[in-house]
Amino acid sequence: EFGLELVDRMAMLREIVYRVVGSKSLEELQIRNLDRIEEELMSRMNEVLENGSIVDIMFEEYIIQ
Repeated sequence: EFGLELVDRMAMLREIVYRVVGSKSLEELQIRNLDRIEEELMSRMNEVLENGSIVDIMFEEYIIQ
């Protein structure tokens, strides 16, 4: 059930990532602040999820240009 919800809400979850990351300054996006960013992302995503919750986020790449 939760897996299906994630698939159904994937576009919304991506939009949350884009908005959260896009609202950060370069200083805030430094690797030392990654835990805070992950916490904010999980909080925002869990606000829109109804059948479960995200408990961890893993980044495959973390590139700041």
